[in-house]
Amino acid sequence: MRYMAWLMALVLGCSAVPAWADMVVVAASGDTDHLPGDILAPTSVLTLPGEARVTILSQDGKMRVIDGPFEGSLEDESSAKSTSPVPASWDALKVLLGDPDARSNVLGASRNLDGAFRIPASIWHASVDSSGPRCVRQSELTLARRDASVSAVVSVRSSAGRITDISWPKDQTTLTLPSDFAADGRLAVSIDDDLRTLTLNTLPEALKEALPGSLLTWFAEYNCKRQAIALIQRIHDGVEVN
Repeated sequence: MRYMAWLMALVLGCSAVPAWADMVVVAASGDTDHLPGDILAPTSVLTLPGEARVTILSQDGKMRVIDGPFEGSLEDESSAKSTSPVPASWDALKVLLGDPDARSNVLGASRNLDGAFRIPASIWHASVDSSGPRCVRQSELTLARRDASVSAVVSVRSSAGRITDISWPKDQTTLTLPSDFAADGRLAVSIDDDLRTLTLNTLPEALKEALPGSLLTWFAEYNCKRQAIALIQRIHDGVEVN
């Protein structure tokens, strides 16, 4: 597994970073001097040795993975602007991914499969391993857990209603709820009487066909940091975003 150099530098250097730079490095691996948080102008000359890789986010929502060996300008790539909307500011992205909890419990652990956090099978799976905000698609809500070694009994409650005594079988990491529960607001999930409170934010219609970078900024806006990290790692590792 690649060593992932994630976005820890975003907050550390934010005071010296222009508020609206053209491009920012969001992930880096291998032997490269480029670090997450580095700002790149379209005219920047990027130099990467062999086996190095960087992932760059543009403000128009594009995320570009560049593998070494590489040397060249990013001007051609940046000239073709996208119409995909970017709903959140760079500041929201920097704050979320520079958060100490994200760095210690999410960013660091994602390098180790035995850590406290594992990249989910889908960026849209709503983890119930802890309480907090989750970003979901309309009419689609799938809960996810890390430990599926035992079966569980689940109850859920939200503005859509209440369902009790749902069986979550052993060895099954996901549980799909009725589509009515995929709605903005509070979702209380009780797993064998262990309560988790999720705050759901549904994907706006305008972002249904958005580029990954636009989704990333939307995740940041609503503090869905686990899903933001999952999206970045999938893009950086060349894994399909689903």
